[in-house]
Amino acid sequence: MENITKKTKKFIFASPLQPEAALRIVNYRSIESSLLKNDLFTRFPIIVAINAYVEENDEIEIITILTEYENAKRNYEFFKQEIEELKTKRNFKYKITEISTPYDETIKIHLQIYSGLISLINDNEIIYACITYGTNPTPIVEIMALNYAYKLRKNTDIGCIVYGRLDHSSSEEPKPSYIHDVSPLFFMDAISNTMSQLKLDDPAEKIKALLEIDT
Repeated sequence: MENITKKTKKFIFASPLQPEAALRIVNYRSIESSLLKNDLFTRFPIIVAINAYVEENDEIEIITILTEYENAKRNYEFFKQEIEELKTKRNFKYKITEISTPYDETIKIHLQIYSGLISLINDNEIIYACITYGTNPTPIVEIMALNYAYKLRKNTDIGCIVYGRLDHSSSEEPKPSYIHDVSPLFFMDAISNTMSQLKLDDPAEKIKALLEIDT
């Protein structure tokens, strides 16, 4: 009988830099993904992703990019409270691994975060990520790490990449919040890279056809 290795689930997110009053407890509505539909009220889109993809008795790892900044540290404590509540509700185990980083925007710091992420990604895993919070380059660094996992690790998959947003244009109060699965953008980038390597004729048209975009 073939031995099938169970994949470890890892979830990556950055602790928010927002002040406490700006980090609202909301229900992130899902329009496109039935898996992400939920009745949770949370500050963190990654909580919605964990709720969607964790199973009873799972043992998961949560990788937190933690900026050495008062807001990020306080919000991280909120996260730890919320994940404990979700653990009790869904009956799973978890460990949290922190990647601590100075509050700085130099390329050296971003490369250190990238190095920390890829050191924690192994073979036989499923990686999930939230690209909502952190400094502006943080989602880029996360995507770089996901590319590393996808291309260089054996039997490691990208499960879901989520982004949470508050609809400032809405007249509703409180304003609605949404969670989006943006994983297709990641995979379209991978397809584009593959097509460029294959030297196909008119790859742009082939990509448009895949996306069903009219010229």
